[in-house]
Amino acid sequence: MYRSAMTTTTTRRRRVLTGKTMKMMRMRMRASESNARAWGHSARASVGLIPALCVTVASGGETSMTIVFVGLMVAYVLDLMRAAEGALGTTWCALAGAFAAHAFGATWITPGMPVLVNFVVLMLNGANLMLGGLWVTLQFRWVHHAYPGAAATCERAIFAYAPLVCGTVIAWAFATSMNAQIASLYISMTYIIMHRLFMFPIIAECAYVEENAFERSASGTATKTTHKRRVVTTPSDAKSGTIATVSLPLMFYVGLNFWQIFADFEHLFTCLMLVSSPVLYFISAGTERSLWWIAENKSGSETLESLILVAAFALFAAGFEGGIIFAGFAEYIQVPAPLSYVMVTISVYSASAAFLAHCMNAVGSILPVGVMQGALVLATSNAMIVIGAPMMMVPVPVIGSIAFARYYQSQQLHDYIVFACSAATCFGWFMLNHFWSLDINVGGVSLSYLCLGIFILSVSAVVLPSVLNVARHIRRSFVGVFILAYVALLAAIEQVLSHAIHDDGSTIYPPYLVLVTSVLGVLASRSLILDGRLTQTFGWLAQSACLAKLSMLLIPRLSEMFSVFIVLLTVSAPYVKFQGSRRMMHRMTGGHCAMYAASLVVSLLFARFAMFDIIFEMTGHRPTDAVMLGGVLVMTGASLVPVTANVMGDEPVSKRLVMLLLASGVFFVTFRPPLPWKGEVGMWYDAEHVPDTEDDDARMYGARETVHHGWPSWLLMLSFLTALVAVSSPREQGE
Repeated sequence: MYRSAMTTTTTRRRRVLTGKTMKMMRMRMRASESNARAWGHSARASVGLIPALCVTVASGGETSMTIVFVGLMVAYVLDLMRAAEGALGTTWCALAGAFAAHAFGATWITPGMPVLVNFVVLMLNGANLMLGGLWVTLQFRWVHHAYPGAAATCERAIFAYAPLVCGTVIAWAFATSMNAQIASLYISMTYIIMHRLFMFPIIAECAYVEENAFERSASGTATKTTHKRRVVTTPSDAKSGTIATVSLPLMFYVGLNFWQIFADFEHLFTCLMLVSSPVLYFISAGTERSLWWIAENKSGSETLESLILVAAFALFAAGFEGGIIFAGFAEYIQVPAPLSYVMVTISVYSASAAFLAHCMNAVGSILPVGVMQGALVLATSNAMIVIGAPMMMVPVPVIGSIAFARYYQSQQLHDYIVFACSAATCFGWFMLNHFWSLDINVGGVSLSYLCLGIFILSVSAVVLPSVLNVARHIRRSFVGVFILAYVALLAAIEQVLSHAIHDDGSTIYPPYLVLVTSVLGVLASRSLILDGRLTQTFGWLAQSACLAKLSMLLIPRLSEMFSVFIVLLTVSAPYVKFQGSRRMMHRMTGGHCAMYAASLVVSLLFARFAMFDIIFEMTGHRPTDAVMLGGVLVMTGASLVPVTANVMGDEPVSKRLVMLLLASGVFFVTFRPPLPWKGEVGMWYDAEHVPDTEDDDARMYGARETVHHGWPSWLLMLSFLTALVAVSSPREQGE
């Protein structure tokens, strides 16, 4: 009887314990829903991590990509089943499998490189995958609640090591795939972007203490205290990242050109620009942010900063003069040497001194305006003489320089008009004297028409600051139309020049200039929106146009670039209409989401030629009908993921539909089953965009003596999707 009572009591305790455990598990699962917005720095980290992860996974070959895709798909299914811990573990297993495939596949071995260098590359790829795993870990909200210390450590590790690891992985990809001169520029830009993303003083989202906490005094009363939120990176981490930003681009360039570095002075000038460019970036961004780790000791820091800025400007001016002016534009210099060296040096350093005085806010306070005016007059007059202008043209830049100096001091519009007319006259003379009269075609366009477009674009660039200066006094729609017309003309001219080549096979307009103008356009448009000089709608159109410009690196026609612009507008429309916030996007209904999905499909079909050319450029062969259809499904599903997450929240039906859409698209791209129709010239394709066909699937099913119609592929796809639907079906959990 006693034993029976004990057994009953134990059973009751177990039931109570089981009930409490189940309740805690349900509460934990509710809090553990994967939410990309749970960690505040997710988007910032993804900008630096995702490109590097794509490089690492792609360099591992098909095996690595397959492992990652299957692992992420299984993790997504587990997340739908509310098994967040299993989803996280599966993701880490997939990344570990990708590293194993990368290591045992020997894809990390670069011929001609020392064994130690190849081993370092392998370790960097492994560290890159680990950082990707840490980033995925922080997407799970239950990690922040259950393990705040581990979450804070993951956050600090990402910010401390991503600039070095991810920057080096991307830099290595540039160094092994393109010309050393061009690669050095991309590498320097990569490290500067990584420094801007991770090395600035950013407040931690995963803090050990909250901003408002309570402390209990000796008498037992709780008093509210305010704790200072900590910065993610430590001063030592920021110092290491800054040193890497300055030194690693130079080390890459020296390593790639070690045997030629002393044979040509052009390499020396390139090294000077690589060293000075990051320093100029640090100072232009504000040392209180870019070099915050040395801001504690303020004594003499302003004087030291000024000296460093002057030295960096001098080095950059020397590198610019020798590496760009004399290396690329020597044919336009009409003055014989050595007088040309002296005059060009005077022009470069005079203009640099005026710009340096402006950056240091010394004009008017330390340096009189007349001194800056004299420097500009000396620079512009020397430049006109060097390029062979007649003496009657020399007063034109002198008048323009004086007018600009007066405008700098008085901000009078008529002074700027005089400066703009002077600049347009000088540039028009240069174009007319060297290019306008040539009867040749560049990229299929007459050079005279191209020169006219470039002249209009240059005049618009000079007029644009005055338009923005009076933008508060005129309709902002006029400013928006002017900026859109400017971006459209710039895109059309770059489209022609970027696909025109010299006799030696090099491009007339380097690809990095397209990248630079696109990034600067996006940043400038965003700045004008924040400043109130550009409306949200026109800013959205301008940023989409600047991003669409990047597609010209892969597609040859302006019409196809316009179709990419339409796709970008369609993808980003909900974020502009609802300001991209979760609270605002909850106003979207199911009908809005259905219309959004339909518009995505229509825009992607409209951009099918651009998609065809991009796939052809990336893979080297024409895509099949199945690949084209799969690409449409994948891009539609990927665009719907954030919208459904913000609008539908934890609704499993929407997640399952998006998952099936992505899985179907990936299956079409991977297995390429024969479709009921055949791509031919007609309504959907033209003569230059005819899809490829695959006669058999021997690579998967073995050699066949009889003709088959791809039914095994379709049956495999049907079984795979059916299994996904069955596994991802929600299950009711009892108490």
